[in-house]
Amino acid sequence: MANNYLDFMRIIIAMLLAMAICQAQADLDSRWQDFKNTYAKTYPTVEEELYRKGVFAQNIAEIDSINSQGLTYTAGVNFYADWTQA
Repeated sequence: MANNYLDFMRIIIAMLLAMAICQAQADLDSRWQDFKNTYAKTYPTVEEELYRKGVFAQNIAEIDSINSQGLTYTAGVNFYADWTQA
């Protein structure tokens, strides 16, 4: 009986993790669409858009990290959020 309970708990944890990942992806997708709409961003190819979305995701992670530190300022998205730091 204990094994059934552990198996059940593993399934529940896996489902919760999957739901969290889906929510995070949906949040990123929403922020990406808002960014593109706000700054009228378009890309010449699907490949370029996927690359820029990846850069955007990295920059969003950095922005969220900075903002979670309780500093005296907050970072935010601007026109350059799909650009690399280099």
